Amino acid sequence: NFRVWTHLGWRDLRAQYARTKLGPWWSAASLLATVLGSSIAIGLVGNNKALSLTPQLGIGLAIWTLVSVSLNDGSDLFESERGILLNSTIDELSLVFRLIWRNTIIFFHNLPVVAFALLIGGYKLSWHIVLFLPLALLVLPALVFPVAAFARLTLWRRDLRSLLPSLIQVGFFLTPIFWSPPATGPMNIVFNINPIGWFVVLTKEAVLENHFRWDLFTRCIITVVVSVLLLEILQSYFKQIRKLV
Repeated sequence: NFRVWTHLGWRDLRAQYARTKLGPWWSAASLLATVLGSSIAIGLVGNNKALSLTPQLGIGLAIWTLVSVSLNDGSDLFESERGILLNSTIDELSLVFRLIWRNTIIFFHNLPVVAFALLIGGYKLSWHIVLFLPLALLVLPALVFPVAAFARLTLWRRDLRSLLPSLIQVGFFLTPIFWSPPATGPMNIVFNINPIGWFVVLTKEAVLENHFRWDLFTRCIITVVVSVLLLEILQSYFKQIRKLV
């Protein structure tokens, strides 16, 4: 199965970026434009240095892009793969892994943008930079269940394919990418119930502030464990999928 979904993930990328010069680097170019544009805009509004926020935005947007694209793709996964589900014996979970693997490859193409954002933002290099990749990728096993659940739900209720992307967009503003979670108040409550925010803040503080939040790390590990357990429960419903497509 591993060889199947990794091969299919690479094939997806080749098909998606066929006849383009940059291929997956177009995603990196888009991320770079977003990081620079957002940093300049926020800096001008707040009378700060225009590029002072690029390190925070580079890390936060790289993780968010991986999460949001995976969830958005998941909302149409089983419908778009109708042919494979009906005409092959490949299991549904392999399709989920294939999707996440494909977006992980794109995430690796975005790493130079993160490095550039750190550089122009005046990041002082320390050994904590090595924590970025393992902490950022910690979100991957936590994504498997929500991606599978989105794919299953939208196959059951087609209207959800229009609703879920809007909910993901709302989640973007409720995730501490452009803001930092306060110690108290409503936004602190929002942060404490937003698992994606835990991964983002854990990574940003570990890399940029040399401060490893063990409480957030524990939350992230619990999220991963819960995601895996819920996936085991969800797999019993996968048997009904071929009846719905």
